[in-house]
Amino acid sequence: METLTTQTRQKNDYKDVYQTVTDTIIQQLEKGTVPWHQPWTGADSKLLQLPKNFSTGNKYRGINILLLWSAAIEKNYELSEWGTYRQWEMQNLW
Repeated sequence: METLTTQTRQKNDYKDVYQTVTDTIIQQLEKGTVPWHQPWTGADSKLLQLPKNFSTGNKYRGINILLLWSAAIEKNYELSEWGTYRQWEMQNLW
């Protein structure tokens, strides 16, 4: 029998943030990267500044930092500026 939580998740069909974080950390560890270690030299050292929202200038906090760092490393992004689709679209940078 399914639990109420499982039924609710299936109805809402949303991403479980805890599972996303766990999967991201495991993927990084399997690649040989310890995602919570700051590289002090090399190309990745400038990348891992605190991520900030390019539109508001606000720095991300908490687990969002780890997730954004992991995404930046995985996709070889050069900047640590982030934003929503709508924010990028409003800047005509999309």
